[in-house]
Amino acid sequence: MQGEEIRAAQAAFSLPDPRELNPLQLAYVGDTLHDLYVRSLLVSRKMSVGSMHKQAVRMVSAAAQAAAVEQAAAQAKALAHVRVRGLMTIPPADATREENMAYFEKVRALYVDISRKMYDNGLEYLSMGMSGDFADAIRAGANMVRVGSAIFGARDYSK
Repeated sequence: MQGEEIRAAQAAFSLPDPRELNPLQLAYVGDTLHDLYVRSLLVSRKMSVGSMHKQAVRMVSAAAQAAAVEQAAAQAKALAHVRVRGLMTIPPADATREENMAYFEKVRALYVDISRKMYDNGLEYLSMGMSGDFADAIRAGANMVRVGSAIFGARDYSK
């Protein structure tokens, strides 16, 4: 696409604020919309791809979200069309192995606590770990890991 085509496409694309959607809409498109919302915020800041990746990881990391997770799970339980099925975390990209394990262990404890308190031990998924740290995540209790880089190769964030 050239300049004018890009501007026309941008004008036609309007991303709603996730906070303005009703619970049913959010349940249906929540993950995708959140991903697009975060990315649109990052793109508007004119960052390099590498900086965007690091900022996105911080925005969705366990450290950034841990304080709100239990409250969000309680709110989600009250919504008829939302079903919490588990928790997911991504430690900061620059964390050491020991820091990763600390994140994994905290999220595992949070998973067990929320599952017991709010969902009668019915949460199914604890998604932690990626290609570089999945073994530690599994040791910490993960039952779902993301290993795309191990399969497809590393991404090039230098652009």
